Formats: sequence, structure tokens, C-alpha cells
Amino acid sequence: MVRKHFETSAKHKINDGQLIKTGHNFTVRYMDRTDLPQSIALQQNVMKTLKANGKTHYIIPKDEKKLRHLLDQGNAIIGTFIKDGQAERLGAHMIILYPQTEEEAGLADPSHLPGKDIHAVSVVSNILVHQDFRGNRLMQQMLDAWLDIAQKDGKKDAVAEVCADNEFSWNVFLDCGFVLYAAAHDDRDGSDVVYLHKPLDREFIYSADPEDVTLIRLFDKKGDLDPAAHRQLKDLLKQGYHGLSFDRDRRLMLLAKCVGTVPLAKVDKTPSTPGNDNKGPK
Repeated sequence: MVRKHFETSAKHKINDGQLIKTGHNFTVRYMDRTDLPQSIALQQNVMKTLKANGKTHYIIPKDEKKLRHLLDQGNAIIGTFIKDGQAERLGAHMIILYPQTEEEAGLADPSHLPGKDIHAVSVVSNILVHQDFRGNRLMQQMLDAWLDIAQKDGKKDAVAEVCADNEFSWNVFLDCGFVLYAAAHDDRDGSDVVYLHKPLDREFIYSADPEDVTLIRLFDKKGDLDPAAHRQLKDLLKQGYHGLSFDRDRRLMLLAKCVGTVPLAKVDKTPSTPGNDNKGPK
């Protein structure tokens, strides 16, 4: 098996808590084949909402056969189950991939996978949150669980692919310590995507030169991804810059030039990163 503990942990609790908005109890746990009908129902709900907003490119749907195949390959699906009286609803879920080949990583451009060892990488996909439970930080809960699982399983890199115009999703990754480090075009659905990375055994270090720090405004006044800003972002990423944070109010992304990594064991303190007070476009 690829996973060290999935089979013995199936149906076991990963963590639990209470919803911020309603106080309902929830449990995050591994899902198995008996849970897959709920996964399909959740996907249908999310796709309905995305269709109404013209955002169906945000996810690539997976049928129950595909989900069973992923589990059989040794990957995992974790779900957040909401308790309402005696009933239990699947409020959110994510697929955790442990690819053995670049194709299994499921990325539009697998050349952006970090490192040379595919077995050291974990990729997350199809993060879905039911519209009834949004605003409860369920995505953050599952990302934290994923990082803990991947680290315990000896993975060195956590990676995600997100649509470039899906600022909510990639911003949650940034808030969880990821960096935006690459961009590509997805020929499967014609969307532009960005890649996010969090090394689990080392830390990025950045240039101390103020000239290697910049801010770009990614979205226009209508809230649409600005084509010129998107081209600028891709150019900076190719030059070795990383997107570190996003100012929601000013609609600005902070980028700094990465100059290497340091093993976590040798870091005395977290290297300082440029703050959002750097001068940029207004």
C-alpha cells in the first residue's frame, strides 16, 4: 500500500470541532467506499452552484468509479461530517493523492511538480464545501489535516492546482503557509491554473533586496482576472518569484524572489518575509 495507515484508520476520526456559524459538531475522518454516494451528492451540489455562477471550470468532476479507483490505488478521501441531531451530513471533502507517476498526479502540467522524487509528493484535489456550510473554515480544517497526514507519511512536498481566477481557494492555501510558485494552461477545460506548494521538510528563503519584492493587482474593478496582470504574474513566477500573500481589500498580491531553501532542522527562527506595507500600485 502507498499509504502507511489509511486502511487501519478508515472511519477513524482525524479531528473534530464545532461550526463557527451554528455550533453544530463536526468530525473530519477518512472516507471509504460506503461514503462515496455522499461524495457524489456533494459534488452535484457544488457543481450546481458553480454552474449558476459560470465557474464550472473550478473542479473536474469524478464519478463513483473514479473515486473507488483512487481509493484502490492507496490514495485517500477525507470528509467533514456535520452532526445534526441523529443525522450526519457530508459538509466538505478533499482527495489526497500519493501519485506514483506524473500522470497520477492529475495536473494540467506535471512538469511543475517540485523535486525529482514523485513518491515524496502529495497532491490535493477536488476540495468541495457544501454551500450550506461555507464560512466555517472547513477548507482550512481539511488542509491542516492533509499536511499532518502527508508529513507523518514521510512526504516532502504538498502541492495543489487551483484555477487562477478562483481567488478564494488559492488565498486559503496562502493563509495556510503555501506559496504560489507556477502557472499553466489546462487544455482539459481551457482554464488558466496556478500551482501552490508547501515544502514539509525545508523552508524557502527570499532575497533581501527591496528590488526583488513587488505587488501586482490581479483583478480589475469588476472582480475579473486582469489579463495583463495575469501575464505579469506568469512572467514573475518564471523568474523565480513566489506569491506569498494576497491583500483582499486592495486586491494586491505580494511576490518576492526565492533564492533557495533551508532544511527546517537548521532554521533557528523563521526567516522574515516582506510585509504588505511594501510600496506598489494603488
